[in-house]
Amino acid sequence: MGNIKGIELQNINKDGVDFNIMLPIANNNKYAFSIRKINLIINNKSGNQIATLKSKKNIRLDANSKKTYRFNFSLKFTSVKNVSLEVIKTFLKRSANLKITGNIKVGKFIFTKNIKVDEQRNYQLFRNKNTKIQLP
Repeated sequence: MGNIKGIELQNINKDGVDFNIMLPIANNNKYAFSIRKINLIINNKSGNQIATLKSKKNIRLDANSKKTYRFNFSLKFTSVKNVSLEVIKTFLKRSANLKITGNIKVGKFIFTKNIKVDEQRNYQLFRNKNTKIQLP
């Protein structure tokens, strides 16, 4: 997986954001497979839940390929009155210490696998000069 190539904001409202992320992925397997579901919970460094992130469409990764794929996500804020100031403070910084937990479901035909996600680190926000943001 490479750096984000672009972000397209589809819809912004008080409950959350719908957006696309263009992300390069290399699939070195001789089999194609699909990313069927992404369900993640985003917490700040204090452990407070900021938002949930869910995929809206399946993504098929071609066999032996290196392509940029468009992921369609829905980000829902947990509690608008408690989180809105925290979210604004987090995204105004150039980096954020976030804990992301959840799972990613991948599969081929009837075979599926759930990949657990449990990662905490400092994320650089919009540092890449080539990242393009499109507003509706």
